Amino acid sequence: KLSKRLYVDMGWPPESVIAIPNGIDLERFNGTSVMERPDAKKLHVGCVARLTNDKGVDVLLEAMEDMHDLPLTIVGEGKESEYLTRWIEQISLKEDVSPPRIRLIPRVENLGAFYRSLDLFVLPSRLHDPFGLVVAEAMSQGVPVIVSDVCGIAQELHAGVDGMIVRAGDVGTLKEALESLRDPAIRKTMGEEGRTTARNNFPAETMVKKYEELLKK
Repeated sequence: KLSKRLYVDMGWPPESVIAIPNGIDLERFNGTSVMERPDAKKLHVGCVARLTNDKGVDVLLEAMEDMHDLPLTIVGEGKESEYLTRWIEQISLKEDVSPPRIRLIPRVENLGAFYRSLDLFVLPSRLHDPFGLVVAEAMSQGVPVIVSDVCGIAQELHAGVDGMIVRAGDVGTLKEALESLRDPAIRKTMGEEGRTTARNNFPAETMVKKYEELLKK
């Protein structure tokens, strides 16, 4: 829906622009294994993203820099890897805790196990992100999510019900969302609603069916 609006704003007739949400392979993420958490007693926040300016991982890092009781794991690679690594090292030196509260991992073997290790998933894109598959993947595992309003998937969610939607590039509103999701009851309800949304709306088979129906017209 977000991408459709962009094309309509460029002058395309609304009736000729069809928006079909991306789909995920739910079977790929099924399982019970859980990746090791930085601290089993504390909430674990995660992000999977390309480490480039458009993905806004620096916005997430800034928001969580002084949230000293919230471990954060970022999975990804990209042009900002070195910059973000230095920033994380500076935070770790100041905090002087072991293991470090914030870690950056280039990749993980089992994304499903990573998602299941999380209490909260964040995709903080600052520029137009056509969908945000990783959000749907995390939701499918019952993980409550925070997503910026420039992500296409934000248009498919009910804000405050099956996900939290924040302003792109806005550290303040992201911090507010993180703080609100400290509440275990809110996380539980949102995670369950998100799982239902992901499994009902975002299976790859549903996406394929919609394309088939479109091509038959």
